[in-house]
Amino acid sequence: MYAPICTIDFQHEPIKPCKAVCERAKCGCEPVMKRYNHSWPDSLSCNDLPLYDRGVCISPEAIVKAEGPDRCRCKTVKLGMKTYLKNNYNYVIRARVREVRSRGPELTAVVDVKEVLKSSLVNIPKETQTLYYSSSCLCPPLSAGDEYLIMGYENEERSRLLLIEGSIAQRWKDKMGRKVKVRHRTHKMHYGFLWSSSGFSFRPHFVSSRHLCYLVISH
Repeated sequence: MYAPICTIDFQHEPIKPCKAVCERAKCGCEPVMKRYNHSWPDSLSCNDLPLYDRGVCISPEAIVKAEGPDRCRCKTVKLGMKTYLKNNYNYVIRARVREVRSRGPELTAVVDVKEVLKSSLVNIPKETQTLYYSSSCLCPPLSAGDEYLIMGYENEERSRLLLIEGSIAQRWKDKMGRKVKVRHRTHKMHYGFLWSSSGFSFRPHFVSSRHLCYLVISH
């Protein structure tokens, strides 16, 4: 996780990173790890690391590399069924952006949730919510006053909705909403592959309408 720094004044004990460094790394990395069925290891617990204002440690600002002019050039993530299945998003919402806030290195977006299409680890009521970026870059980009279809990840431990690398924010279009509503009313049965102890089988099964929403929106 880190390479301890040794100095003349601290010959017997290396200088550890501050607790905030560990927590920021965990917040950014753990959602990605969970996509591949891994959790933050106990050996990298942040609980025993020192606080910046109470001991000697390496602060986040001390290890951030110089930022180039292209640092915040966002990668385009194409919305499609293949992307949705591969990235295994924890939540999908339709929301209008109130504002984007920047407080030091932390970047957040305040949104009004209009519809919850999927939630996994965190309860998402249809009210004002805060989305947390994992860096100081506005990626994916959001504009105040616009409405978006947002696909991202959740931090269950801190009950946060995250916008990290691979997340999607696509401006909401009326035709997108019409397709969603039609599927809600008319489709209840879906054919597909199901996994059981005896292997895969192809047979009809019921799925929730919200999953069908994704299939429609992704095309």
